[in-house]
Amino acid sequence: MASRTRANHALPSSEFGGWLRALRENKGAIQRAVATAADMDSSHLGKVERGERLPTAEQATAIARFFGTDEVDMRIRLMAAKLLEQCDGDAALAHATAGFVQEAAAPYLVSNLVNKRPKKK
Repeated sequence: MASRTRANHALPSSEFGGWLRALRENKGAIQRAVATAADMDSSHLGKVERGERLPTAEQATAIARFFGTDEVDMRIRLMAAKLLEQCDGDAALAHATAGFVQEAAAPYLVSNLVNKRPKKK
């Protein structure tokens, strides 16, 4: 599967699951080990990989830690899949919703960037 940038994480459940399966297989891990690390049953992990379910945020974080991957990236992918799921797969609605969230979050992001600028001497 092609690599995605953070700006392009629009993944429905099945694509999130496929991405997760590919990650697991590329790392040579068995489902049982990943499921144990995420405190879930291996049959539930199988449903996640088939796109029938999504993990909780805590399970996604545990999976990211298990694989040593970026936890923020995992959460972004999970939230994108949840958003598309909530929009019944309507990409236009998901896009509009994401734009609204971005606008609503902008004041907080700008203030964080301003506070992180190096101080002038």
